[in-house]
Amino acid sequence: MMVIVPIFYSLFISVLGIYLNSKYLNFNWTSEIQVVKQSMAVMLSIFIAMLIIVLPIIIVSIFSVSIYQALIIVSIILFIFTLLLYKKVLNSKIF
Repeated sequence: MMVIVPIFYSLFISVLGIYLNSKYLNFNWTSEIQVVKQSMAVMLSIFIAMLIIVLPIIIVSIFSVSIYQALIIVSIILFIFTLLLYKKVLNSKIF
């Protein structure tokens, strides 16, 4: 449990970053910093990552389940979304 949950979080954020970078392409830049640190895809993935970290706490407080059950629920949801996003990335015409 202590290993699987961070792996699912990492996989989801990585695939989400690839997906968002393919949706918000930026070829008009003057320095590499604009692409790597100041793009819309980076801002969205950071914001989504912060929301996902808080998701188990919200589930625990609303549904009165244990933190382990909330982490299992969030891990399953993240795994499903990771597979769906990965499939979309593979089917995109950019790569």
